[in-house]
Amino acid sequence: MLYVTDWSTYTPTMLRTKKHKLLREKKGDTTNKNALTSSKVLNEITNSKIELNKLKKDLLTQEIREKAELNKEILDTHKLKKENLRLQNELLSLQIKKLKE
Repeated sequence: MLYVTDWSTYTPTMLRTKKHKLLREKKGDTTNKNALTSSKVLNEITNSKIELNKLKKDLLTQEIREKAELNKEILDTHKLKKENLRLQNELLSLQIKKLKE
């Protein structure tokens, strides 16, 4: 039996290309019928880069927030130490006044 090509499913642009994907699939040249086209691959790469940039931004904002909290804690400890020293000085000055009397 002769191999008959069904031309009813072909469009003019498909006929103009050297080897269209559908023609290759019908002929059996492609190994994966669900293979990604280059535009899909580029879209996936772009989406991956966007997601990576979002994750980096989230990480940086989290680090900035943690550093700000750490700096606040350090400032609070310095203030407490300073207040403690001030109170000790005041106590010592009161003790000196008491001894002088």
